[in-house]
Amino acid sequence: MFRTLDIELVHSENIEYYGIAEEKGYAIFSDQWFAELQLLKLEGISKQGLWSCYSSFQDYLCDFYPNFEWRRDAMCRQIRLMLNDPRFPSIASKIQELFSFDLKVELEGNIKE
Repeated sequence: MFRTLDIELVHSENIEYYGIAEEKGYAIFSDQWFAELQLLKLEGISKQGLWSCYSSFQDYLCDFYPNFEWRRDAMCRQIRLMLNDPRFPSIASKIQELFSFDLKVELEGNIKE
């Protein structure tokens, strides 16, 4: 499922996600903050679809991973927080259904040492 790219809506959604993370009390650039923003974006994709600028969920990964902190150890911590979040299984299941992409396997594969 894809939706037509709307740059203003992208920015609006991102501002909304930042506000949600702030309301939860996460310090900006903390592991919890990064994980929350990623979960919110994935939840949006699972409910509304990918923007039309992507050809597949695999293609979206080029914009997904840079949205973590760039240090590997921090990214791994943030991914672990996502994997352990109670929302993650339903988000991953919906992404699997919509895009035939196993997000859990993808993320677990990227935190292996």
